[in-house]
Amino acid sequence: MTESFNNGVVLCECHGHITERLPLDEICQFLEQQRSDVKVALADDLCQSGTLPQFVDGQELRPWVVGACEELKHKRHFWHEAKGLGCDTYSLRIVDLLRETRSSLGATAIAERAKLLLWAQVARRSEFQGVRQDKLRLHLSSPEGKMSRRDLLMLALPRYEVVPFIEPERCRGQQGCRICVDTCPVKALKVEADKVVIDTAICNGCGVCTHTCPQRAIVYPAFSLEELDKELEGLLLPKDVALQSRIIAAVCQRCLAAPGVELPTYPPNVLPVKVPCLALVSPWLILRAFDLGTQGFALVSGRGKCRCGFDSSQWQDKVRFVKGLLECWNIGPERVRVFEVETDTTRSVEGELSQFAEEITRLKPTPLGSDTAPLTPEGWPLPGLIKHMGNRLNNSPGGIVSVGAVPFGKVELDASECSGCGVCALECTTEALTVLSIEATGGYQLLFRHDCCIACGRCVEVCPERCLRFERVLELDRMDGRPTVLFEDAILRCYRCGSPVAPRAMIDKLQAKLSGSESPPSYLRLCPNCRIKSQFGLSSVAPEHAEAK
Repeated sequence: MTESFNNGVVLCECHGHITERLPLDEICQFLEQQRSDVKVALADDLCQSGTLPQFVDGQELRPWVVGACEELKHKRHFWHEAKGLGCDTYSLRIVDLLRETRSSLGATAIAERAKLLLWAQVARRSEFQGVRQDKLRLHLSSPEGKMSRRDLLMLALPRYEVVPFIEPERCRGQQGCRICVDTCPVKALKVEADKVVIDTAICNGCGVCTHTCPQRAIVYPAFSLEELDKELEGLLLPKDVALQSRIIAAVCQRCLAAPGVELPTYPPNVLPVKVPCLALVSPWLILRAFDLGTQGFALVSGRGKCRCGFDSSQWQDKVRFVKGLLECWNIGPERVRVFEVETDTTRSVEGELSQFAEEITRLKPTPLGSDTAPLTPEGWPLPGLIKHMGNRLNNSPGGIVSVGAVPFGKVELDASECSGCGVCALECTTEALTVLSIEATGGYQLLFRHDCCIACGRCVEVCPERCLRFERVLELDRMDGRPTVLFEDAILRCYRCGSPVAPRAMIDKLQAKLSGSESPPSYLRLCPNCRIKSQFGLSSVAPEHAEAK
C-alpha cells in the first residue's frame, strides 16, 4: 500500500440486494461532490475472504467507510485484510445499507437517508486522530445466551478495544481535581501519586468521564467530541438532500446490540448516532445538534439499568436540564425525548419514534440551522456554546434554569464571616473563583465567574469559615464571562518593611481570637521576615510604610 492511494468509500452491491433499491451511482456522485478528495467505488461480495485486497489493488483506494450489510462487521477476515491494507480498523466505519433497503420506506427516502448516513461517517472519520497501541485494552468477550460453536470460538479469540485515556498536560489531578473519579461507575479512574489514571482493565468504555472533565483532558478516540460533532454536521448540514425535519437519535449501541434485542427500524427523518452508552451524550452534544439544525433529539437505550452500570436517571436528568434551557429560548422542550427498548421486541419503540417524528414534523421549524454560524474555539466548552446559541437566537437575557442535572453553579458568600484567606480560590480547578490584588490601591477582591463554575462544591467543602454556599443553577445573563465581586477588603502591610501581610478581615479575626493571650496582637501585622527578626532580637528594619487604610 503506497501513499498514492486515495481515502474513500466502498459500496458493496451484496449480489444485487442493495442495488435493487438504492441508486448507488447517484450516491457516489453525491459523496464525491461533498468532498473532492474522497473517492467512491462499487464492489461486490465483500463478505468473501480475499475480495477486499483484490478490489483495493484495482481501485487504488484505502477504505474509510464501507456501505454493506451488518454481517460484514462480524467477518474476522475482513478486519484482518483491512489492517493489512493500511486501514485503521478502529476508525473504519460500516454503514448497514442492506438494512436500510429492507425498510418499508419509499425509494426516495431510502436513497436520501443512505446519502446522509454515509456522508456523516466520512465527515466523522476526517476528525479521527488515531490511537496509540498502549492505550488499547485487551478484551475477551463473555458468552451470553445460546451460542453456536463458531460463535463461541470467535469469542475466545482476543481482541483490542479503544478506551479513553488522559492527557497529563491538561489534567489538573495534581491540583486536587477529582471530578472524573467520582463519576466513573466502575471505579476505573484512580489517583496514583497525585495523578489521575485510568485502569484500562476495568474501564468499560462508557465515556461519561470525557464530558465531566472541565479541562477536556480525557480523550476517547473514535468517540471524541470533534468526531461526533462532524457526524452531526454530516447528518444535518447538507441542504441538497430531500429529507426535511431531521431528527437526531443518540442510540446506545451496547443496549441495542445485546442478545435478543432486534434493532429498531427508524422513521425516514430519524437519523441514528451510535454511542457506547447514553452517559456519553452530554448537554453540549444535544444543544450542538439543535445549533446545527436538528428539529428533535431522541435518546434510545434499553429499559432498566444499562450494560455500563448506569441507571437511566444519568441521562434523564441531563435531558431535563436541556429542556429547561430550550424553554428559556422559546424552543419547545417537547423536541427532546428518551425512549427505552424492551429486550424482546422493538415494535413499541418503533411506534413511539414514528409518533415522535410526526409530532416534530408538525411543529414550526426552529430558527437555528437555517444559517449556521461557524463555531469558534470559545464555543467548544458548554458555556461558549450556550452564549453562541443565545446570540444567534437574539434572546433577551434573564432566563434561569434550575431543573435536572444543571452543570453550572452559583456561589454566594457571607462577607461578614469571610476572612479573605483565598483557600476556595486555590482549590477551584476551573478558576471560577479567583483572587485579584490591586497593587495601586492595596485592595483585595475575591471574584466569581458563573460561566466557569461546574457546581462541584469543592469550595464549600474547604472553606474554613463555612461562609460559602452554592446552588445548581444556570443564569443566562451571567454567562458573559464578567466576574462578580464576592468579597472585597484592604491588604494590610508590614508596619516595618511595607510587605503585604494579609487581608484586614483575616488580621481582625486573628486579633479577636488572640485578645487576652500572651502573644502581642502587633505581631500579626509583621511579615514573616520581620516577625523572625523581631522574635530573635535581630536588627530591626525601620518602618518605611504606614499601615494601609
